[in-house]
Amino acid sequence: METVQARPVREFCPISVFDAVFADWEIRLNILEAQAAKGQPNSGY
Repeated sequence: METVQARPVREFCPISVFDAVFADWEIRLNILEAQAAKGQPNSGY
């Protein structure tokens, strides 16, 4: 199970840190997906 390996880390570090990192990556991925869907020329492709 993947959660077993993540438990000690979550106990050591505040959950807010993980939430902030995951939220940041979610926003970045959402922006990239939105740009790819719109076909913007400045998307890096």
